[in-house]
Amino acid sequence: MNRILIASLAVLFLLYVGDPALAQQVVGTLYDEGVFAYEGGDYKVAEPVLKKALDVEPTHPAVNHLLGQTYIKMEQYDITKTYLQTAWQGDPESINLTYDRAFLYYKLEQYGKAAELFKTVLKEEPSRVLASFYCGVSLYRERQY
Repeated sequence: MNRILIASLAVLFLLYVGDPALAQQVVGTLYDEGVFAYEGGDYKVAEPVLKKALDVEPTHPAVNHLLGQTYIKMEQYDITKTYLQTAWQGDPESINLTYDRAFLYYKLEQYGKAAELFKTVLKEEPSRVLASFYCGVSLYRERQY
C-alpha cells in the first residue's frame, strides 16, 4: 500500500515538476504521510517518504526537522545533524527544533552545547520537564554543579 502511494506521488512529481504550486502540494502530501508514519512509530516508512519530499524542496524546514527527528528515533545521530541544521537555517525561532538540537548534542555527548540549548528552551517554556532534566544532566556531566 505504501509503495503504491509513494510511486503515485513520484509520478505526480515528474508530471508537475515545473509548477511550484503543485510541487508544494506534493511536498505537503509527502510530509503528511511522513508524519503519520512517524507518529505510528514506523520510522523506516517515514524516512524514504520524507526524503522524497526533500527531492522536491531540499530546504523545507518542517520536512528536514521531521526527518531529523526520525533519525533521532532510529539512533542515527550523525545523519540527524545535517537535517536539523538545514531545518534550523530555515526556522531558527522554532523552540521544538531547539529542543531537538539540544537532545542531539546530548546524545552525541556534547554536553556543553546541549546545556546551552536546553537553557534556551527553558527560557521560552519553563515547564518543559524533559528539557529541565536533560539540562541538569548535561550540566552535571560538564561538572557545572
